[in-house]
Amino acid sequence: MGASTSAYQVEGGWDADGKGASVIDIHMHRPKGVTDFNVAADHYHRYAEDVELFAELGLNAYRFSIAWTRIIPDGDGEINAAGVAHYHRVIDALLAKGIEPVVTMYHFDLPAALDARGGWSERATIDAFERYARVLFQEYGSKVKFWLTINEQNMMILHGRAIGTTGRSGQVGGKELYQQNHHMFLAQARAMVLCHELLPGAKIGPARTSSPSTRPRPLRRTSLRRTTGMPSATCSTWTCPCGAATTTWPGPT
Repeated sequence: MGASTSAYQVEGGWDADGKGASVIDIHMHRPKGVTDFNVAADHYHRYAEDVELFAELGLNAYRFSIAWTRIIPDGDGEINAAGVAHYHRVIDALLAKGIEPVVTMYHFDLPAALDARGGWSERATIDAFERYARVLFQEYGSKVKFWLTINEQNMMILHGRAIGTTGRSGQVGGKELYQQNHHMFLAQARAMVLCHELLPGAKIGPARTSSPSTRPRPLRRTSLRRTTGMPSATCSTWTCPCGAATTTWPGPT
């Protein structure tokens, strides 16, 4: 039996121990009366108690996400040793209780510094994600067997303004959204190739949403086009970002 969380939804400690700001911290829309994620469930400070509860509950697997901004606060600069050490402690606590860690590398919380430079609209973010992935594999690869690259890519593209993940680019048009989608696919592909190179025994894949997120209005041509276009790219047709199942595929570009 397993359970799952994401960093921004449970950790709190949004600026603790050198963590940088993410688009969730800055841009996420919250209805009136709804609090922010500055404290959340305070899992960052109470993870040891939480793991004890997981064990009491009988969990044998726990999927959680690592906050990119704890590892590399500005997305592509200096590595934050305190953030790296924190997730070592979390993983060690899980393993000590016989709970398999399943790590999501990126769950909506793009570093705000990258977003300010264009975010997923810029190919530089692909390089930044690949570097971040390398740090994770090198640090935690001996302890973590199961990896998920990007959580619900379609949600970030289709509903980015609602969850804050489009950040600066919340007002972009459809063409740029497709470009962002393409760049995310390339980033995932690079991370997967890198994982297989560094951790040949590991398992890795995308974390896709399990059901359609939009419903068409058949009388509106634009609605039908949107419903069958972007979701087919993010939810079904292109589930594998590598694009081909042959051994001769040269890799992402």
